[in-house]
Amino acid sequence: MNAAAALSEIAKALEDVRAEIDQKARGLSKFFGAELSRNSGRIEIKIDTGVKDNQGNAVIGTDVLGTAVGTEFWGRPFVPYQQLLTLMRDIEDLSRPLPTWRGEELASQHETEILDRGASADALPDRLDDLTLLLFWSQMFFEPDNLALLERWGKNAGSPFQSLVCRFDDGRLVIASNSFFAYHYANPEVPPHALVRPPRLSSEILNLRRPMARNR
Repeated sequence: MNAAAALSEIAKALEDVRAEIDQKARGLSKFFGAELSRNSGRIEIKIDTGVKDNQGNAVIGTDVLGTAVGTEFWGRPFVPYQQLLTLMRDIEDLSRPLPTWRGEELASQHETEILDRGASADALPDRLDDLTLLLFWSQMFFEPDNLALLERWGKNAGSPFQSLVCRFDDGRLVIASNSFFAYHYANPEVPPHALVRPPRLSSEILNLRRPMARNR
């Protein structure tokens, strides 16, 4: 299936990058994912408004530094390639002939298989779209503006970080996070094909010929 195969390199590369981060910096994905998911990715910081209250104390306000994207990359679990393999197996299954049944056999296991495989076929376009969107939004985490936003957040006294490095360096994603939670460091290589935008080819699945039951 061309649509699914076109996603293979992207999904495998992103899954490998995430797996290396999890291996080198255990706990980072859970922490990062939780922090970045707060307020739908909106990063808020505390600021001194310059105003005093009745007791002469500084009034602290909230400012929005920006909105982080790509939180999907920190999902648990993050296994897009495994999802793709399952999807491709289900697509391949569509080419397998359905069992032959007679009218009086409608209540048999054959009917269950026919209905299950029909439902699976109907769900394939949505599953492919969901996987494509997962890859697309995961890639958005690596955008330079997004990484720069995270570093600015790490420099703010109101962030959960004492310091945060999050940038590309010679083809590697360098993450050095020093927070109240722990210190984490990882520098996985990010191959160029990991960030190639995934094609939206779900129409190919829509055009698949669904298997038909054979009556006799």
